[in-house]
Parts: sequence; C-alpha cells; structure tokens
Amino acid sequence: MEEERYERLLHNNRKLLCRECGGKLKYIHSGEYVCLSCGATELDDFGIIRKYLEENGPSSREEIIRVTGIPGDRVNAYLKQERLVAVNSSSELKAKTRNMGREQ
Repeated sequence: MEEERYERLLHNNRKLLCRECGGKLKYIHSGEYVCLSCGATELDDFGIIRKYLEENGPSSREEIIRVTGIPGDRVNAYLKQERLVAVNSSSELKAKTRNMGREQ
C-alpha cells in the first residue's frame, strides 16, 4: 500500500487499515492493533514508545524522540494525558497502560 495513502488512513493517531493486506484493524490495547483479515499486528505512536520502553526500561524524553522518531509534541501529549509518567521524579519516563491503570 502506498505510504502516503496509508498515513492518511490514520484517525487521531489510530490506525484504520492493515499495512500488509489493507484489512480493517481492531484496537486491542496500549497502542496495539490486530488485522481482522490476516492477523498481523501494528502499533501506533504510543505503541511504538511503549514497546521501546518495555524493551529498554525507563528512558528520557529526548532518547525516546531520538530512537523512535516520534515527534516531541506527541510525546508531550502522552505526558499530559499521563500515558507516560516520570519515574521517581526523574527525567526518565515509563509507559502507563489504560488497561486498569496498570503501569508497564
């Protein structure tokens, strides 16, 4: 699928169509989606950040932006929404899932 067309299919940073087959995506949790047609999984920007933090532990805002390529304003929005939280009043962040308020 053409990248530009695919990016237009995002709605409020929620993915709508599968990159693999063009099928409809269903939101699972914490920025993760599954294709109802082929079963492929996809991540939105929060999912990419969450996965990075799960694999690498708490990280600074600047490191998250540099490594994931997610724009700073989007990271700031996740901080404001409290989807990302500071660890022990440090500059390192970790993801907080919406699933029962459980932190990752």
